[in-house]
Amino acid sequence: MRKELEPFGVEGREIQPVGYLIRVDEPEFGCEGRPDGQPVYGTVLLCDAQGERTVPIEETVLMRSRLDDKMTIGLLDGTLVLVSRTRTTYVPLSEEEQQWWDQQQSK
Repeated sequence: MRKELEPFGVEGREIQPVGYLIRVDEPEFGCEGRPDGQPVYGTVLLCDAQGERTVPIEETVLMRSRLDDKMTIGLLDGTLVLVSRTRTTYVPLSEEEQQWWDQQQSK
């Protein structure tokens, strides 16, 4: 098991990691430009129970989310939380972040 998925403490509470966001990349359009009328996706290099993998994230979700490189998604008292890079603070996942996470876990 990767050390990023081992339990750790934040603000005196134990977080059980379920995912580690290694890298979050915004979409790149290259010389073709933005596609017309189609959803645009960025990617997240994710480490979770399925291993290390690259998963899509819709640009609109990414831009409204707080997801960033080297952040942890973990369980705290049955609630999914997003833990800062420094592992000093956490916040519950927003509804959109939760939906994105659920989609990735069902694949």
